[in-house]
Amino acid sequence: MAEQAGDRCGEEYRGALYRYVLGKAELLDLMVDAAFGPAPDVAAVAGGWRPRLEVWARACWQEYRRRPWMVAATGMRRQLMGPRQLAWLDSAFAAMAGTGLPYAQQHAAFLLLVGHVRGLAQQLVDDDEERRQEWNRLTADVWARHGDRFPALTAAIAGGAFASRPGDPLDFGLERILDGVAALIERS
Repeated sequence: MAEQAGDRCGEEYRGALYRYVLGKAELLDLMVDAAFGPAPDVAAVAGGWRPRLEVWARACWQEYRRRPWMVAATGMRRQLMGPRQLAWLDSAFAAMAGTGLPYAQQHAAFLLLVGHVRGLAQQLVDDDEERRQEWNRLTADVWARHGDRFPALTAAIAGGAFASRPGDPLDFGLERILDGVAALIERS
């Protein structure tokens, strides 16, 4: 009897919830939006578009590092963007205000930047010590037997291409992306 009442209560609760939200995807969209922190106020950042975009990218990076599950939850599918996510997008456009770039190029620059942040966040989600050790073991075995078939890759591995690097992993790509945006601005 109590079990039946619990089942009915759960059904009523689910029914009540879905009166407000159409389904699981919409609920996830709302949860993701609620989890995002406030967008950075880039208008308060001195120095123009570049330091503003850097502040934006670093703040975004921190959001994904604090909540690694958001990488999967905010996959590049078309999803409902809530007020917080819209504020982040608005903040990115505000950072690029005054660049002279057409809005389509500003959006393309935003996609490049957020793609870099999300890609690094995904790498952190996928990384763990056990997998890294297994990859190193398997790679060493493959290279011992077949390294001569891949001379450029073998040289890169021997030269430390896959060695861990000190510092923030965001830095290298962020600088290159911002250099590219600067070149685009200069040309336009």
